[in-house]
Amino acid sequence: MDTHPAASENKTVTVELRSLGKNPTDWTHWTADLGIRNGAVVCEIFPAERESIEKLFWIVTLSLLGMIAASLAGTVLLLPMLHFRALLGMVAGFLGSGTAALRSALDRHARGIEDADGHQWPDPGTKKERFNRGMGTWFLYRPVLGTVVGFLVYLAADAGFLRPANSEKGLAFFALVGGLFAKSLLDLLLEKFKNLFGLTS
Repeated sequence: MDTHPAASENKTVTVELRSLGKNPTDWTHWTADLGIRNGAVVCEIFPAERESIEKLFWIVTLSLLGMIAASLAGTVLLLPMLHFRALLGMVAGFLGSGTAALRSALDRHARGIEDADGHQWPDPGTKKERFNRGMGTWFLYRPVLGTVVGFLVYLAADAGFLRPANSEKGLAFFALVGGLFAKSLLDLLLEKFKNLFGLTS
């Protein structure tokens, strides 16, 4: 008996979907490439969905670039203003987290895109972390975590727990670095406090 996996083959199928427009007799034809690899069928994303996700990617990246530019300008302007230390930490944290989000979005998009049903493009037979709608929303909210971390850095510096951040430049540096790792830092703090108070999720 031959136990070798079946050779890969590609097939093109046409799927007919009833149109919901004015004319109920209209049919819309969708074409998708199906690849059969090792007995499993994988499906590429429909062109219309692919274009929609690509559009979302550009909205996300351009939005993040705008946020980064604004927070960078705010960090530079607030550096000499001593009475704005808390705001300086928050803006610098926003800058760091926004930069991390942009990097993650670019990395995922470089590997391809994925729709809500798990269909991937290109190379649908390979599992990779790709850009999708869910991650697009997450990337836009991620800089908010950096703002929280930046405020925590300010509080730590003001309370004397973080001596290197006593100066404005030191505060901006630690808040920015904290923003880059905002998610990991918040997860770590949450775990520490849960252990300290004996809390369970």
